[in-house]
Amino acid sequence: MPRELSFDLLRLDVAVREALLQSRDRYLLTDAIVEELAWAAFYRNWDGAMVEAWAAAKSSNSDRLEIPKGPVSKAPSIDPLSPWAFAELGLRSGILPGGGVLDERGWGAIDGETVSLETYSREARKLLREHAAARPNGTLARELARLEAERRRARLVVALTSRPTRGRAVPKRRAVHRARNGRSRRVRRANVGGGKRIGGGGADPPEPPAPRPKRQPFLDRGRRENRGRAGRSGGAL
Repeated sequence: MPRELSFDLLRLDVAVREALLQSRDRYLLTDAIVEELAWAAFYRNWDGAMVEAWAAAKSSNSDRLEIPKGPVSKAPSIDPLSPWAFAELGLRSGILPGGGVLDERGWGAIDGETVSLETYSREARKLLREHAAARPNGTLARELARLEAERRRARLVVALTSRPTRGRAVPKRRAVHRARNGRSRRVRRANVGGGKRIGGGGADPPEPPAPRPKRQPFLDRGRRENRGRAGRSGGAL
């Protein structure tokens, strides 16, 4: 009589539960293995294809293959602006168009030929979309849709924040030089003749002109009258 499972299969998604039961009958799995697969599918959010793949692998390598236990550690988020973003997602999902080294000076190879980073990323994205379209409700489809949305949003933010702003006009060098000297070229040309420069070079300011003596109208009138009398008297003699 089979023992009772400690895991309630009703907690699994319908498609995952059906894949697990079908795999049990196909590969003649024991209740212990079915329970381990059920816990792994629940904690690690496996889909039906993943459960079936693990069931087949466990059936052929029961002693050497250990089913993972407990929740999977959360992988670091993928930089949406990285040129290796889709290749990194493919690496985590086991879906890549070829081999390569994913670093700053990385390279990619498809069918034994080295390709550019742009070509490798484009082929990886195309392959991911094909697998996601085959299972639109799977984990890969959700992760790919999230990465593409984050990539569009990040590019939009970069485009809006990196737009050049219109700054103040920088004065020309001649205008700056004129402002520093405190006088224009016209003033300098006017002073070429040798006249003193007003307020230039730190010299003392020129002295103001001496005031003209005020005229005394009464004295001047008396002098003119005396001169006239003296002239008449000399003519009489």
